[in-house]
Amino acid sequence: DQAGGPAATDHYLPEEQAPSPPEIAVLSSPTFEIITQTLLVSAAQAHLWDACIRDPRNAKAASSDINVHTNMSFAEKAGLKGRTLNGLCLLGIAMTSVLKMTSVAESWEGLKRVGGIFGAPVLMLFDPVSLEVSITGRGPNAEGDEVILFSVATTEGKSAIRSGYILVSATAASSWWGSSRM
Repeated sequence: DQAGGPAATDHYLPEEQAPSPPEIAVLSSPTFEIITQTLLVSAAQAHLWDACIRDPRNAKAASSDINVHTNMSFAEKAGLKGRTLNGLCLLGIAMTSVLKMTSVAESWEGLKRVGGIFGAPVLMLFDPVSLEVSITGRGPNAEGDEVILFSVATTEGKSAIRSGYILVSATAASSWWGSSRM
């Protein structure tokens, strides 16, 4: 800032310092097959997520209606074709799908790290939206923790999330999957 202190954006990591996704040391199967699931997301999901992240004890500010996730007019003024799904909502939907596809639906305990790159927006017009969630790799890392690589594509085939990964602790992974890995 002008007083000589740190700028307000110093807490962001520069691109070159962003953490890299974990590497899979050895895939259990050298012929890993990509697993894909189609999800149907309700057009109301943008509003549901927006309502769920609010503290109901505090009144909703009038300015909070001015966002691209819940206000069609504002989204169009921002140059979008319509409302968009909040990125964290998309990540939550994708993680739930990935954990279910890998038989990890019982608990989120043991999750050590989650990441990915948000790409194309998921447009939420008036009809449900199809998303393709794909597990693109899976196996242990050098520390023995389980790494699940995934991506999410929009109906138009654009990457909504690319280079996605979920890192699960070795102890949790062994209790969930036993000795059998894909």
